[in-house]
Amino acid sequence: MLFLSRYLFVSANSPDAPKIQRFQFPEKLEVNEKVGATCMLRSGKPPYTFRWLKDGKGLENKNGIIIENGERLSHLLIDPITYASAASPSWNEEPFDVETTVGEKVSVKCSASGYPNPKIEWIKKDDVAFFLRRDSSTSRNSTLLLFNPVRIVDGGEYVCIASNAYTDTKIEMPIMKFNILYLFASTVIDTVAGAVNDSPKIQHTQVPSMVEIGEKINIPCMIRKGSPPFHFEWFKNSAAIKSSENFQIVDTSDSSRLTINPVTEKSSGNYTCTVRTKFGSDRMTIYISVKAPPAWSYEPKDIETIEGESTSIPCSADGSPAPRINWKRLDLAKTFTDSRILSNNGTLQFIPVNKSHEGSYVCEAYNDVGSPLKKIVSLTVHEAPVIQPFSLPERIQIGKSLSLSCAVMSGTPPLNFKWYRNQKLLQTENIKSSNKKVSFLTIDPIVENSGGNYSCIVSNSKGQDHFSAVLVVTAPPIWISEPEDKELVENEKLNLKCLASGAPNPRIIWKRLENSQNRESSTSLKLNSENGSLILDPVLKIHEGNYMCTADNGAGHPLSKTVTIVIRGRKKFVYKLF
Repeated sequence: MLFLSRYLFVSANSPDAPKIQRFQFPEKLEVNEKVGATCMLRSGKPPYTFRWLKDGKGLENKNGIIIENGERLSHLLIDPITYASAASPSWNEEPFDVETTVGEKVSVKCSASGYPNPKIEWIKKDDVAFFLRRDSSTSRNSTLLLFNPVRIVDGGEYVCIASNAYTDTKIEMPIMKFNILYLFASTVIDTVAGAVNDSPKIQHTQVPSMVEIGEKINIPCMIRKGSPPFHFEWFKNSAAIKSSENFQIVDTSDSSRLTINPVTEKSSGNYTCTVRTKFGSDRMTIYISVKAPPAWSYEPKDIETIEGESTSIPCSADGSPAPRINWKRLDLAKTFTDSRILSNNGTLQFIPVNKSHEGSYVCEAYNDVGSPLKKIVSLTVHEAPVIQPFSLPERIQIGKSLSLSCAVMSGTPPLNFKWYRNQKLLQTENIKSSNKKVSFLTIDPIVENSGGNYSCIVSNSKGQDHFSAVLVVTAPPIWISEPEDKELVENEKLNLKCLASGAPNPRIIWKRLENSQNRESSTSLKLNSENGSLILDPVLKIHEGNYMCTADNGAGHPLSKTVTIVIRGRKKFVYKLF
């Protein structure tokens, strides 16, 4: 395993201390691979001094260590050909050829080194239990295989294996079976060493998942293993990246580095490095999220609405992470959390809005990056006018005066008042307003045609309301045709007129007075005419007497008139015969 310390010291000749973009090495490396790391600054002011250390000791440009310093970064490359921090086993002492006979004592030493120290074992081919029943002596980096004495069954092939979990190194020894143990010249077999024509493998690198606008970020793409030449390409969200104002790409023979400078709010996305050779390809993808303070995507504005309607005040902001939206009412210092009022997208909703919602509100957008956004808006709730119901006297007599008032209980000025009688607009000097919310209609004097359906209509820019009441005008009866005394001859037709006017129309009643001194004993007569006339046809002697006509409509005092009807008998003619 490669043990390279990730501790490093960066000193800055400035009060603004630098911040380093974290990096790491692969957890496991193999011999002959290359490994690198880039120490990049996220922020800070120059000049900078970079130092690389391994296990607390400074590293220099020698013995396979390559350090390249830039203005804001330092790149470390470890060349495995000359500098292997983790190495597969290699032979320290190879066994000698041995020839012996049965009964002799023979020992064969197998010694190897590596990092970490290898484990050395002997096995006998076709006999997996061999190492369990043969004596052996093990010390650091070596194992002694002991035959004491050599037996006929010891003939066979033996293998020494040196392993340190990264590579295995083997020595195979064929042994003659005719009482003689032969140890031929051994061959070291490295079973894990890189092949000549390997496909490329990228060393995966960690970079900050969250960066801030204005910072500079470097994304290294380094080859762990593979056969050159290498062809690198960079992509953002599957779209090819070319060097431009914000992107710089620097390629070397076995690495590529993408620099984003400066980071903008549009820099968020998936960044992919691909490498291709004629032997294969590999890719690495890193997601970069840009910390961006809130910025209005829709800045709330003052709004005017009508009471009773559904009203919304949008408020939204962009940023990374996505900003949270809060609404507060300034005069109540209350944060709205009711889902019926605050929608998921930050819109303040009133369903429906009423006058009590009128006031000042503040929308806050914050994501813990930079300063939060705040905007105060005013909600003005206009009211369509609502008239307070008014009433009129059931009846009013002609000659009196009347004042009608039309008052508005609610409604946003300016208000426009109009009066109508029987759906006809009234235009008179008798219509006056004492203030902006009351209108008076004065009728002075009341005349017969003053009665009717009176309506008050109030309107403003948000709507209108109306209220109506019926005015009934009354007038006491007056004679149109006053009845008079009549003298008729029996069997003639009597037509005695009794006509009166008034409001409402008077009711005509005829009564016969049995005793002129006592009208209480009068008897009502049936009329035979719609105009109130008393008709007797034929009139008889018995009809003679006093009659009273009464005109009454409930307004004022009724009219009454008593008349006398005299019936004379027919004249008798005497004819003399001479």
